[in-house]
Amino acid sequence: MQASKFQILGLTFAIALSAAALVFGGPSHSQSRDSGSELERAVQAFNHQAADNEIGKDQPPLTSEAVVAAIRWNLSPSSSLVIADGTREALKNVVDQGLWPQDFELESLTGYEPDDRTVFTVWSVRLRVPGGPHNNGTTCIRIREDMLSSRIMGPAEMELVQEFQRRMQAGKVGSFERQQFLQERQQAMEKDRAR
Repeated sequence: MQASKFQILGLTFAIALSAAALVFGGPSHSQSRDSGSELERAVQAFNHQAADNEIGKDQPPLTSEAVVAAIRWNLSPSSSLVIADGTREALKNVVDQGLWPQDFELESLTGYEPDDRTVFTVWSVRLRVPGGPHNNGTTCIRIREDMLSSRIMGPAEMELVQEFQRRMQAGKVGSFERQQFLQERQQAMEKDRAR
């Protein structure tokens, strides 16, 4: 039986796809990863916490594929990630087997204040792992970094923040004072908006 031109073309296409899959690593490990893996459970727990976060509740859920992609990026030879060999192996095990070490943590940040004037609202999702330049330190692998908004502080808020920073440097700020500061800051922001 002689194959038609379309059958040969289809077979050639299928072989080319298979060859490309072999060359480029085939399907991702996450496709064969058990949906009940430790990685999946860590991502689900993070998403559960994010759903209760004022900023996180409006953001797309984190996926295990995004975590794996961020790890692979940071394991590449061009990465400047400073980690011990044991942490590097643990990261490979997350990618290959979905294993999740107890000392790994998915965390989020919702704001940055890089100077005394500007406030950024962000959704920053990071994987905190042992490492960095200090003994017993940690370092982070960025998974997602979304700038959502920014604003310049008004005079009432700026004055309050500067006073709080002076008190912190003098060692006069405890945990209760931090809570009070956050409430006062909200009031100062409202006062600035009313101007």
